[in-house]
Amino acid sequence: MILGYHRVAAPNSDPFGLCVRPERFREHLDVIRRVTEPVRLRSVPDALRAERTPRGHVAVVTFDDGYADVMWTGLPLLEEAAIPATVFAISGALGSIPWWDRLAASVRSLDPGIGGSIPIGDRTFRWRAGTSGDRLLDRLIDRIAPLSAESRDEIIDRIGPSGHSPAESGETRGAEESRLMTASELRRLADSSLIDVGAHSSTHPILTRVDPVRLRAETLGCRRSLETILERPVMHFAYPHGRQNRRVRRAVDSAGFEVACTSLQDVVRRGDDPVALPRIWPPNLPGPAFESWLRTWIG
Repeated sequence: MILGYHRVAAPNSDPFGLCVRPERFREHLDVIRRVTEPVRLRSVPDALRAERTPRGHVAVVTFDDGYADVMWTGLPLLEEAAIPATVFAISGALGSIPWWDRLAASVRSLDPGIGGSIPIGDRTFRWRAGTSGDRLLDRLIDRIAPLSAESRDEIIDRIGPSGHSPAESGETRGAEESRLMTASELRRLADSSLIDVGAHSSTHPILTRVDPVRLRAETLGCRRSLETILERPVMHFAYPHGRQNRRVRRAVDSAGFEVACTSLQDVVRRGDDPVALPRIWPPNLPGPAFESWLRTWIG
């Protein structure tokens, strides 16, 4: 089982359901330690090629995006439990508020009783009065995710104040702050003997909807940027938004990644493509409920 997390935090707002509260994450790690054998993601390809499946239940812990709370709050808990993890970082957004969080803040600033419109590319995106914030957010993410970072920022600013600048950065320890790790924080994280850093693209687009030149920049370019920052190989990749197809998988393989994770909810089985591995996504559950949830996948 490859477990996918995003944040270890308890913010006032969590519109995408990315957060697991710190006290619950500690309980998750206790369950993982008791009912599985935690291993590194790098061990999965060899296991897929092995003639025999591992004895017992094996789990891998991963984090997408590289939020700062993973280092400040999650890492001490991982070290306390002696459980390894892979953290997938967005090379072109280090130290910033990620665009989807700024978009959510912009949508929250709108009056739900008033409709609106905004140009996106060569079309006009419209919404009616009474459209729920969640529905509007889902529709907007699908429209702007493939765009360049500059175009996304311009559209987000037009929708409404996000309360954050995409260039904001700083190494405060605020667990509620929705920002990604800075380059220096990522280096400190990678210094832990329990952590492997992987790539999560340069700007977090929908890779199935970008042209070949940008696809190479988002895969190979991301890998090279992270290796320059970390001064070590980066061999793992996670698809932004979980979206991938044969063309994208080929680009990831050509970029030299040995393992890549999707967002497909399933356990890993022998014969699975090492650059299209499924994951399961733990909800923000207390320990006993999480154990029951985990055992449904084991069963």
